[in-house]
Amino acid sequence: MSLNEWWIVQVKQQTGGYPWGQVNENPWFYKNPEIYSKVMLIEGFAFSAILIFLTIQVIRTDKKGILYTLMFGFGLLVIMIANGAIK
Repeated sequence: MSLNEWWIVQVKQQTGGYPWGQVNENPWFYKNPEIYSKVMLIEGFAFSAILIFLTIQVIRTDKKGILYTLMFGFGLLVIMIANGAIK
C-alpha cells in the first residue's frame, strides 16, 4: 500500500484528494506531498524487504529465521503505527 501511495503522490502527482496540512489532526507527514511521499517510499521499501527476507526464510525452511523476520516485521508495523499517531 505504501508504494502505491508513493506512486500516486510523487510520480502521478495526483494530490487533490489528500488533506495536506494540519487538517483533522493528520499525522505529521501530511504537511506536504514531498514529505508524505518520502515516508510512504521508506515504509514501502521496509515492508518489501521484510517480505523478501521472509520468503527466503520460508524457502530455506529456517524456523528461527522465520520467527525473527516476523518479529522484526511486527516491530516495523508498531513503529509505523506510532509514527502515524504523531501529530
